[in-house]
Amino acid sequence: MTTNREPRTSTASETLDRALLEAVPDLMTRISRDGTILEFKSAEWVETPASPSEIVGKNASDVLPPEAAAKVMHYVGRALETGEVQRYHAQLPVAGEMRQREVRTVVTGAEEVVLLVRDITERKRVEEALHNAQDELKLRVDEYRTELRQAVDALSHEAAERREADEAVRLQSEILQNISEAVYLVRASDGFIVYANPSFEQLFGYGHDEMVGKHVSIVNAPTDKGPEEKAKEIMAALDSTGVWRGEILNVKKDGTTFWCRANVSAFDHPEHGRVWATYHTDITERKRAEEVLRESEARFRQLAETTPAAVLIIQGSTLAYANAALEAMVGYTREELATMNLLDFIHPDHRELVVAGALGLRPDPRDPLRSELKILTKDGEERWLDFAGCVAEWDGRPALLATALDITKRKRAEALLGGQTHVLEMLATGASLEEVLRALVLMVEEHSHGMLCSVLLVSADKSVLRPGVAPNLPDSFNQAVAQGIPIGPNTGSCGTAAYHAERVISTDIANDPKWTDYRELALSHGLRACWSTPIFSSTGEVLGTFAMYYHEPRDPDPEELHLIGVATAHRSGRDRTQAGGRGASGRRGALSLPILQDPRRAAFDKHRRPLGRCERPMAGGVRL
Repeated sequence: MTTNREPRTSTASETLDRALLEAVPDLMTRISRDGTILEFKSAEWVETPASPSEIVGKNASDVLPPEAAAKVMHYVGRALETGEVQRYHAQLPVAGEMRQREVRTVVTGAEEVVLLVRDITERKRVEEALHNAQDELKLRVDEYRTELRQAVDALSHEAAERREADEAVRLQSEILQNISEAVYLVRASDGFIVYANPSFEQLFGYGHDEMVGKHVSIVNAPTDKGPEEKAKEIMAALDSTGVWRGEILNVKKDGTTFWCRANVSAFDHPEHGRVWATYHTDITERKRAEEVLRESEARFRQLAETTPAAVLIIQGSTLAYANAALEAMVGYTREELATMNLLDFIHPDHRELVVAGALGLRPDPRDPLRSELKILTKDGEERWLDFAGCVAEWDGRPALLATALDITKRKRAEALLGGQTHVLEMLATGASLEEVLRALVLMVEEHSHGMLCSVLLVSADKSVLRPGVAPNLPDSFNQAVAQGIPIGPNTGSCGTAAYHAERVISTDIANDPKWTDYRELALSHGLRACWSTPIFSSTGEVLGTFAMYYHEPRDPDPEELHLIGVATAHRSGRDRTQAGGRGASGRRGALSLPILQDPRRAAFDKHRRPLGRCERPMAGGVRL
């Protein structure tokens, strides 16, 4: 049985070595001292490979950019001067992506060298992904370099012993021995190994020639398929296409399993017939890193999808990840968010804050970020978020991992408290009726998205309601109301509320019989719902109404009903002093607004008649 150590005929060796070279994934070229390309072989990773006829005979400066050609010739000169293998790395753009290349310059004659160019982009990415294991990686790199130097020394020694062989055979053999991949040959007829290079023997833990004569299944580890079954599967693919590439779980002599990337191609050997040349690259560390990343991502997603807080990952100005809570918070689906700029749903008032913070323009982007900011939901509603984030890594790139809690209710409560305080200050300083009512209306409108409010006051003769304040209702609507709304049943929400002395909820003006006479007026101004609450004096008489309008049919929610109570829950100091905390009637809970201090109140008291008088607080009513 023939091994790589036994003498081989020139024809057989040349055929073998050329077949092996064709399966090598490196780009190879033989070049003279003056830069003339003597021989060329492309590689599978080259995007638009050139044929040898287009390259051979040209000078390096004719086919390479000036900077790259100068670098190649520099290392060609160094290799010829020193007789040593020269190595360097280069970056080249391919299809819009920067790819890493490793270039080795090997002396093969007095005035010529061979360049071996390898795509090492994936290796670089793995190294970057494994930065947390830097110490271990450095140790492995050092070991690799030591082994590589030893291999180069051994190959140089072997090359010296074979200088008398044919130049082409010697060149091909030297290239084969110089590559770092583990290489072995398998006879197709029976699956037995007929050759294994030193790198392969070392990778699998076998001694010299120890693997020759053994079945190829000895290198396959059992998975869901047995070693022999896996070998048959690969051999069947080779019989069909002549090529097989993939990842496979291998096993060393001592039983240790490890993952390899295998490239297999078939050729006809003069002695062994149909033979498969296989190149193995150890990818165990990459597989371990991928598994760790998968487990980490699975744990992250499980936590992110179950937490009530919004979780988002920001890369650049886009969202690389958004959980279900963020979808619910902003009203956009994940698919929509993936196509949006982060600033698309940030409130204009806070976009500069986000640019300076979340997008990494703060003094030290590594510092944790914490901020309260405003967003706009898909339907235009303003919401407040408590936003916190820190720098992380996602899919191998820097990112900002952030969480957000909806604090809109808290913010509204704080603002509402501030508004109440402002109104109380106005009461204490004797502000006019119009000023206080206007402040109340604006305070309520600010805290309910899309709401428009008005206060109507009972006329002196108690027959109609006239405008008090309605700062944001259309002027034409207010002018129509200025003619007076009769107090009676089915006279809109406000007239009906004043008549019955109880809250009236019109959820759909277009179909509410109480709005028959005023429906066209309301709908022409886009008003579709109205909720009106009567305002009572401390003696139980109706003095006016507080109304809330919306542009769509709807019922009030508890928060909006609370706003009505807040808007009418301000007791004047004078009222408290006179009644000892009770209204003029002595009923506990009777409320008084600044109307008690305004001259218009005297007109109400002078001319009012018992309209809607309440001996007790009415359901849905508010006392003044």
